[in-house]
Amino acid sequence: MEQQNGTNAAPQGGATRRTFLSGTLAGTAAGVLAGGLPGALAHGNKHSRDRGDCYSLPKGKYRIDLHSHFVPPDYTAFLKSKGSVTFPWTLEGQLAFMDTWNIQKSVVSVPIGFDFGNAAETRSVARGVNEYAKQLLKDHGDRFGAHITLPLPNITDSIEELTYAVDTLKLDGGVMLFAHYGGVYLGDAKYDPLWAELDKRKMLVWIHPGATPGTPFGPIPGPLEVAFETTRAASHLIYRGVLERFPNIKWQLSHGGGTMPYMMTRLSFSQEQGFNFPFPKRPNGPEEEAKKFIYDTALAFGDEQLVAMERLAGTDNIVFGTDYPFTGTVFAADAATKMPYWTDSIPNAKTGDPQPQLSNVFKRPERLDIERNNAKRLYPKVVPAKY
Repeated sequence: MEQQNGTNAAPQGGATRRTFLSGTLAGTAAGVLAGGLPGALAHGNKHSRDRGDCYSLPKGKYRIDLHSHFVPPDYTAFLKSKGSVTFPWTLEGQLAFMDTWNIQKSVVSVPIGFDFGNAAETRSVARGVNEYAKQLLKDHGDRFGAHITLPLPNITDSIEELTYAVDTLKLDGGVMLFAHYGGVYLGDAKYDPLWAELDKRKMLVWIHPGATPGTPFGPIPGPLEVAFETTRAASHLIYRGVLERFPNIKWQLSHGGGTMPYMMTRLSFSQEQGFNFPFPKRPNGPEEEAKKFIYDTALAFGDEQLVAMERLAGTDNIVFGTDYPFTGTVFAADAATKMPYWTDSIPNAKTGDPQPQLSNVFKRPERLDIERNNAKRLYPKVVPAKY
């Protein structure tokens, strides 16, 4: 496999990170000696398209997709047997999608839960998904990583499956969990033994919205609940002190964290107000804990969303995601025609740019971090340093 550009490598037609930084520092020094700071620094303009224009993005497939799904055949058959919703997916279709949008590697997981009240069935489905993932990596390890699937809500079974998936199957893509299981959100004390095991192994947990019964949109999260489910889970983890008590776990939130970047003032106020607030106050406030989350860009790549994520957590805690195969309308050739109200954010098929808005908000070296380098740091066994 041809080595791709890493942190210090020179992208085609561009300077290395070292020479880029050297040039930037030299320019800054010259400006100061001349009696002032360069314009962008002087005015605090952190969101200009002009920042980093001397730095070229790599050519070809370089992106790492950290929010992507697969649908193993046996998993689909099980969902059909239960009368549950199923999803179209083929390996060939995903590889073609990745090639079109210059994605080198996708870390995949199943899209919805599969607990129908039978613990033995749930264990069997989780094992089948993980073994399918292992075969996928054996056949296409240069293109895929896989999040581990656990048979929650049973904690004992989940720790056993985690051990098997990591130690036997050697799945190193972290763990995907849903926001709640049977209405019990992830901050609940019942999950503490699982957090202790994940903390010991220093693993990453990716939180994805799950079914939300009793909403106007039915059992599958609709346009509101997709965001609110992630927000509920993240807030519950913060207020229950899970991030503080298990500091070795890295937490990735789907879809830009739901509404987390936009809710911090309200969450902080609610803690201090105390009215109907059933949790202990966080010593440093909820915002300090929220900064520990990793936020992916799947369906959260509008200018306003990206700015809010960056202001809350910093560029180092933002990662690229597509939500394949559930964003087909967005990536379709006729997307601009069908969604004229969203033209500015439509993926650009001519250039193979899946999220053009990233260039509106971030300079090019920062964009490369979001689309590739942050994944190398957070998923080191999925995306080795040589990539």
